Amino acid sequence: AKSLIETYPNSSHAKALHQRILDKDKSEGYALERERLLSEGKTFPNISSIDMHSNEIVLHNLTKALTILYFWESKSSDSWKLHELLKPLNRKYGKDQLDILGISLEKDKLVWKNTVAMDELNWIHILAKPEMKKDFNLTTLPRVFILDAKKNILYKDPHLDSIQTYVQKHL
Repeated sequence: AKSLIETYPNSSHAKALHQRILDKDKSEGYALERERLLSEGKTFPNISSIDMHSNEIVLHNLTKALTILYFWESKSSDSWKLHELLKPLNRKYGKDQLDILGISLEKDKLVWKNTVAMDELNWIHILAKPEMKKDFNLTTLPRVFILDAKKNILYKDPHLDSIQTYVQKHL
């Protein structure tokens, strides 16, 4: 059987549909490659962005034994649940063993700053750069990675309930 583009090579609709299929295949290939690069055992890419005080934060400059890096947004109820799970970990290990890096996808800086302040999220927060959503396949939030001191991925996309146990076991 011939494809639509072979049957109707001069049709603008067939050409447009064909291009959409090619673009989707390319996008899915990119996402699969990014997931391969974000596998457990791989080094997490060195990302940087601006924190709430306009300081540049560079991931690979964080030096503690473990880093919990997560992407979040205030309209995600699971992000709120994660914040509540991280608070006791930060109180117990945050001074010398654990870095927590929250990367917000908020479009409105005021919403981001107010959320962090009002919910007393007392760890490092940066705003995501526009390309991060695609680069880290952020289709659902929060997206969590637990990294060692060298920023190797130890645990990717853990169930929220397992984060506390994992951190306690490894610190």
